[in-house]
Amino acid sequence: MEVRTNTYTGYFKHLAITHKDLRHDPQSETGNAPAGSKKFTRWGADEVITGLRSSIGYPAMLLELYEINTHAETPYDVKGYYSGAFTIIDRAEPDNTAAEEDCHAIAEKIYLDILQQIYQDHYGRNKNRCLTPFAEFSFNNLQITPVGPIFDNCFGWRVEFAFKPTALLSITTPPAPGTFVNPEQSS
Repeated sequence: MEVRTNTYTGYFKHLAITHKDLRHDPQSETGNAPAGSKKFTRWGADEVITGLRSSIGYPAMLLELYEINTHAETPYDVKGYYSGAFTIIDRAEPDNTAAEEDCHAIAEKIYLDILQQIYQDHYGRNKNRCLTPFAEFSFNNLQITPVGPIFDNCFGWRVEFAFKPTALLSITTPPAPGTFVNPEQSS
């Protein structure tokens, strides 16, 4: 199983579907579910300013796509270093400090549950690492940051992590035959 957008997103979506406090309904992604049942979405950092592209229910998991930074000691050994992030948020009533604290507490519990499940899926007893998109998940290098207020008075936590995918980026491998067509031969 290679890390591709769908594999990475699908893994976190599964966590959002099965977590007891999120219970994301996949039907909500096509508009075929009750309002507020969408508890998982992909998002980008620019949406903090512009707002989410679709409405969600709370608490919710917001997944950022992974980033890849490449490094190489020689041009023949380019390696990709991956990082990803997810944010758990809940909505508080405006001007209610106690509700804001509750949102942080709820989100903290959920992100801890998710990290524990990732650990169990990856390193737990009798687990098959191939069922996750990670060859390695760097629990020793997490960056966990409080967020809020964002969007409609939401508060929570952003968890950034480094990982090694099950299939490494391979820029130095030639593309598959037929990927590029010679323009002189196509006419």
